[in-house]
Parts: sequence; C-alpha cells; structure tokens
Amino acid sequence: MIDLLKNNKEVISLLLTIIAIITSLWSLYRSIKIQKEIAKRDMTLTLLDKRMEIYNVYCESVETLNFKKYETLGLLGLNHEIVEEIKNIFKVRILLCSKYNQAQFHFRGDEPLIGVLSDIRKEYLCISDLYMIALSKNLANLNLAWEEINKKFPLIKIGDMQALLNIPKAKDSFNSFLKTPETEILDAKISEYIESFDYDKFDKYFENYFCLQKKSEFFK
Repeated sequence: MIDLLKNNKEVISLLLTIIAIITSLWSLYRSIKIQKEIAKRDMTLTLLDKRMEIYNVYCESVETLNFKKYETLGLLGLNHEIVEEIKNIFKVRILLCSKYNQAQFHFRGDEPLIGVLSDIRKEYLCISDLYMIALSKNLANLNLAWEEINKKFPLIKIGDMQALLNIPKAKDSFNSFLKTPETEILDAKISEYIESFDYDKFDKYFENYFCLQKKSEFFK
C-alpha cells in the first residue's frame, strides 16, 4: 500500500513536471509567434513608409519644374532665386536616382511600376538638362536682348524689368530674343511630365500598396 502511494506520488510528480514543461514550451511558442507577428508588422510598416517616400519624391519633383511662374527663362536668370532653383533641381535629380534604386528593391517583381518610375526619372533628367542649356544660352544673350528692347522701346531702360512687364509687346519681343531650340520644347516637355502623374499613368500603380483595404491585408 505504501509502495503504491509512493508510486502514485512519483507518477503525479512526473505528470506535473511534464505539464509544466508543456506549458512552458507553449508559452515560449506563443511568445515567439507574437514577436514574429510584431516584427512582420513593423517590417510591413517600414516598407509602406519607404514606398510612400518614393511616391512623394516623384510627385514633388513637379514643383521644381514650375518655370512658367517667371514667364521667361530670361526673367528667371535675373531673379534672386535662381541659385535656389538650380540647387533644388540638382537635389531632385539626385533624389529621383536614389529613390529609383530603392524602388527596384521595394517593388521587386512589380515590373510595370518599375518601368513607370524609370521613364519618369529619365524624363526629369532630360528636362533639367534642357533647362540648364536654355538658361545658359539665355543669360549669354541677355545683354543683346536688352539692347534691342531699348532700341525698340526707348522708354524702357536696360534692366528695368518692371517697365518691360508693363508693356506686353515689349515683353513678347524680349521673349523672342531669348528663344532657343531648348526653350521652344521645354513647355511641351514639362506638360508631358506633369501628365505622367495622372491616375492612369502613375497613381494606379501604387494602389495595391497604399489603399486602406489593401493595407489591411498586409497584417493578416
């Protein structure tokens, strides 16, 4: 009888030990699973942030091509903001190239989107090159343009931008003196660039990554 009780105690002790081990292993399993889910969620959020950065850099590149606010590249050449404009253009050139390289990793396998990002990057580089060429030619011809304007419109002194802008015919003549092959195609190129960000040409390729319904699927 004593031996039986002793054996029962040993069995119960063994069972309790086994239960404790199983419980411990289950808790460890659950902890590891939760940690993996958290890590997966954090990685997903990081990737979404990176993709949003790429999207924003591409969209914001349009703002640096807003040359029309100066009416002519000649006016831009006289504007005190010219240095900042050039800095911004080269900053965006570098950013677009950098974000495109990141996109090849973050959007791996999404060839249509990679192709769109590549085309936009190339177009921006082309436009900014044309802009720099046109601006340099305009600045080189600027003195001659002012001299010609002064001959046609004696009341406009050389360098008097306000007087020039107040006389439409004078401003048009000024523009014509500063036209180059590059300036003539810049407007068309910029318009095409802006159109490349239309929904069907750009935004739709990001829908799978940014719309709320799709986002929720990342966490399942």
